[in-house]
Amino acid sequence: GLPRDAAEAEEFAASFAADVATASTSLAVSPDGRSAAHDVGREIELFDVHTGASLARLKGHRADVSALAFADGG
Repeated sequence: GLPRDAAEAEEFAASFAADVATASTSLAVSPDGRSAAHDVGREIELFDVHTGASLARLKGHRADVSALAFADGG
């Protein structure tokens, strides 16, 4: 099932990011624990924490992404 809390979601997301073929330097988990984001060079990939499925890829950054965060309001 879905992670029970933010700590469990963050642990899952960190494990998932460790398995990503490209090196990530940043990882953020949404306040509700359902989605997360990690950097892929100059892109950000959003993914479902429960399934690991990619939800979106944000492109257009001029340099490598070095930090990520979700706003409390989503």
